[in-house]
Amino acid sequence: RHQFHLEAAMISRAVVVRWTSVAALLSFLSWAPMQIQGHGRLIQPPSRSSAWRYGFTTPPNYNDHELYCGGYSRQWNINGGKCGPCGDPWDSPQPRLNEGGGKYGLGVIVEEWKAGQVVQLGVELTANHMGYFEFRLCPHNNPRYPVADECLDANVLKRADGSGHRYYPGPGAKKFYSNYRLPSDITCKQCVLQWRYVCGNNWGKCENGTGMVGCGPQEEFRACADVRIKASDGTHIPIPEYPDIIDPEIIKPEIIKPEIIKPEIIKPEIIKPEITKPEIIDPEFIDPDSPDYNEVDVDTQKAGTTTQKPVQRKGEPNHVGHIVAITLAFLLTLAVIFGFIIYFYWARDAVKSLLKRWKNSNEPQSICPSIILPHKTSILTISGPIGAPPPIPPRRQKPGDLSAEPTSPPPRPIRNISSPMSVTINGVQIPAEGTMSTHTKLHVPDE
Repeated sequence: RHQFHLEAAMISRAVVVRWTSVAALLSFLSWAPMQIQGHGRLIQPPSRSSAWRYGFTTPPNYNDHELYCGGYSRQWNINGGKCGPCGDPWDSPQPRLNEGGGKYGLGVIVEEWKAGQVVQLGVELTANHMGYFEFRLCPHNNPRYPVADECLDANVLKRADGSGHRYYPGPGAKKFYSNYRLPSDITCKQCVLQWRYVCGNNWGKCENGTGMVGCGPQEEFRACADVRIKASDGTHIPIPEYPDIIDPEIIKPEIIKPEIIKPEIIKPEIIKPEITKPEIIDPEFIDPDSPDYNEVDVDTQKAGTTTQKPVQRKGEPNHVGHIVAITLAFLLTLAVIFGFIIYFYWARDAVKSLLKRWKNSNEPQSICPSIILPHKTSILTISGPIGAPPPIPPRRQKPGDLSAEPTSPPPRPIRNISSPMSVTINGVQIPAEGTMSTHTKLHVPDE
């Protein structure tokens, strides 16, 4: 019974802990906004990112259904709810991709209307998350620059049935169409039509302090299309020109590219040292300009003869060394040739004999000739099992007269052996002359 109560207490405690966790999770979800992303695109007229799907020569954007300001977290937690006019993230580099001057904002006119006309606008939702649509119009007339939010907010289109500005799509992921009336006082060569989709599926806090789905910050979609509006009679209504308004909160810093100065590469000058050959002075050389050029040997002069020393002029080559080197090389060549002749004709056999004798004299002598050199011993070695009697030594011929003829030994006397008196076979004695009468014959096996 005690065990039963203990298990019941443990089960109840686990249930309480689990329901407490579920309640905490529900409480957190009731206060935290749900981040669920929807998907949709402007198709009538096609937006700048979707025009390629309808045959216009614009760059394709395969993510044209995801122009949601970078997502809920990026729009509201990082950018404070701000978004680009055409659905690009607010903090993306300028110009943004879908704005004037961007990759897709080329100013291609996809539709032409008349002032005051009722037009049908269409949106395709691939993931429906409730909410509502709004459409704005700005006579921009300058496709190279981004459109300003102030110009768009000044002309929010009204529905043709007079039910207000907003269109609430029904359930389902499909295409939704609604009729809107254009202003009768706006004509333009290039107007920017903006689609804005404010979703309504996130949980948030309402103005009265309660929490429910659709209150508080929501995920947003935006897209822009370039259209042209003429007067109803085909003429343009004079309207004040809109200057190139740039959102004052957008600061486009001027990027100054620093001038890159390439350093001048100075190649070091390689100075080759001058190689001065030392002047070889012959001790016997006498300069002709020297006063000793015509020096006379006194001893020779006393003898009555005058000898003038041989003169080698400066710069003349000395051929004595060359002659000596050539002579020595010639003599060395003759000596080598003469040596080869002597070796091959006289000394080759003598050298080979000498090498053979020297090789035989250096062979190692055997320590145990009876084992290593069996052919040099007369001892007969017979192997046998351990414990066997020693082998009988071989008989040797006694020294004597080797020239005498061998003689046969004297004949041995023949001994007569009588027949046996009796034979014992298997313990039975049998007389020599007689037979066994009381016993059967025994078979004696051959040994």
